[in-house]
Parts: sequence; structure tokens; C-alpha cells
Amino acid sequence: MVMKNILIIRLDEIGDLILSIPLIRELKSAFPEARITLVVKPALHNIFENCPYIDNLISFDASLSNRQFILYKLFPFLYFVLKNTVIYGRFDIAILPRFGIDTTQARKLAFLSMAARRIAFCQSMRSKHGRILVNECIDSPSLEHSVLKNLSILNYIKNMKYNDKLELWTTSEDTKFADSLSEQHSLKNSFTVVLALRSRKEMANWPLERYASLVSWLTSEYKCKILLVGGKEDRRYSSELCNICKAGDIVDLTGQTSLRQTFSIMRYCNLYIGNDTGPMHIAAAAGVPVLVICAHSPKDCSSSSFSRFYPWKVPYVVLQPESCIAPCATECVAEMPHCIMQISVEEVRKNAESMIRRIYES
Repeated sequence: MVMKNILIIRLDEIGDLILSIPLIRELKSAFPEARITLVVKPALHNIFENCPYIDNLISFDASLSNRQFILYKLFPFLYFVLKNTVIYGRFDIAILPRFGIDTTQARKLAFLSMAARRIAFCQSMRSKHGRILVNECIDSPSLEHSVLKNLSILNYIKNMKYNDKLELWTTSEDTKFADSLSEQHSLKNSFTVVLALRSRKEMANWPLERYASLVSWLTSEYKCKILLVGGKEDRRYSSELCNICKAGDIVDLTGQTSLRQTFSIMRYCNLYIGNDTGPMHIAAAAGVPVLVICAHSPKDCSSSSFSRFYPWKVPYVVLQPESCIAPCATECVAEMPHCIMQISVEEVRKNAESMIRRIYES
């Protein structure tokens, strides 16, 4: 089988992209002569700028409505496809690794790419009409981890042994930034805990006052350094936490670092505590042990189930509500923190203490 021109469209969030890295790397390994084009959201462009496995990186706004897509992006994308076809030939294959219902423009882009094969998971289609835009569908177990689920696409194309490790790529400037920050705050000589306070899903957010209680305990009991990470939209929450705790051992980096810089800094961290969100997967890629505060119960079999997104290839502990609180059934569907409220500060402390001791012993 000859593949000369491969298109991967992944218009999802940070964690989804990081868990797609083994697929991208192994595709390049399977088809080393192929030119690989990756389409991502603009906010995630930074993390793939130095990826050695792709030849072309395109940013595309996944939030566009159908009208906006036609007005502003249709002709530029068609021009890209025409130019690519003239120079490199037609796309042999377009891959859409998203498993859950796809509300982005990914399938339209795949169709417009004129790729001979357009592959997606059956579960990403709302109806049979969604399959018009792709011509091959893969059925997959719903609770399989996303890394393995993504790699199943490769097995579908070419059955082979693969490497499923995570990795990210930084520049010398990213490393210098992290080294300077480490020296400034004496991270090398401290037990450093990185905290991500917020998730884009409101129901997945553990209360800020509970984080404040946890931070006060970590800094007083174990003299930990606390690194706060997140996006610009999280700044007011991190500022509020700092005002509550008033601890000198908190370094607030929320909204101040790129994704690559965040990864570089996490190499100095000993433990991640927080939601099952993008920074958790960055921590796992950096080899940092993870303590997850999760809103999803073990009975959750939805596309958001933690079984699909647990930290990959690092030691981790997940704290979950044993069951949902009515009116939620098997998954939390509340608009505000709800089922996650069952996880107490004491439970997080107990597990954090156990992990800290194991890390010290190792």
C-alpha cells in the first residue's frame, strides 16, 4: 500500500490532540515517504509547530457556523486543496480521529479535500446523512482509551506493531524559559505541585474554596511549591485562590505561558492535581504523576467517560463520585458543579499524602 499524501483533521481540545500524537507519529513511521498535513484549532497551533512527524500545519476555527464557513473559509480551503493537489497530488486519505459526535466542520473539510479515502469513527455521526461526507466508518468499543482508539485507525489502514508513548516538542527558548523560572522560584530544590483549577465544562470544576484548603495544607504540611496553570479565561480564579491563601509558595502562571512553555515547566514538577482536562494530559506527557479530581462516576459509559481519558503511561489516582446524584443517572449532566461535590478535601488530602510519600520513596 502506497500513501504519499495524508490529511489528519483534529479540531478538538488540548487533551484530544495530545492523545492523538501516537497516531500521528506511527502514521509517519508506517508511511515515511508520505507528506502529512494536520489541521487543528488556532489555539493549539503552538503545540505542534515543532512536531517532526508533520509536513504542513494548518489552523482552522472549529467554532464557525455553516454560514461563516461558507463566507470566510470555503474558498481559502479549496484553494489550499487545489494548490496541494497540483504540487503534491491528491490526498490519498483524510483521517478524522474524533470519536464522539462531531459538531465541528471536520467532515466538511474531509469531503472538500477530495481525498480518495475519508475515514471516521461511526460513533462521530449523528445520523446516516453524516456518512455522506466520509466513505469509510470504523466501529470501536466506546470505553477504549483514546490513545488505543486513535491507533485502531492505523491498524485499520495497515496492521502493524506500534509505539503508544506520548511526547511533545519544545524549542531552546521554551527550555530557557522553564530553566529561568525554576531558578527564580527554586523549583529544583522543592516538591512542586502543579494545579489546574478549571475545566471548560462547569460541572467538572471542583470548588475554589476546596482547592484553597488543599493548597494551604500542601504548603504548610509539606512545604510544597504550587504552580497554577491554565488559560487566560482562568485568571480570575487563580487570582482569587492566591488572595485566599496568601502563601508565598504559589507561582501563578495562569494565562501567561504557551502550551510548549507549560510542558517545559512541568518537567520540574513532582505531582499534578486537578481536573481531567488539557493540562492533565500535558503533565502525563511530561511524565508527572497525576491525582485527578473527576466529575464522572465509574458507571459513566458516555463518550466523556474517564475510561477513555485517564492519564496515559504515568502513575495516577482518580477520585470519582461513586454514583451520580439525581437527577443525573450514569453521567453528570448538570450545568454547575454537582456530582463532583461528593469529593471532599479530606479525600484529596489523604490521596495526595499517599502519592507524595511514594514519590519521595522512589
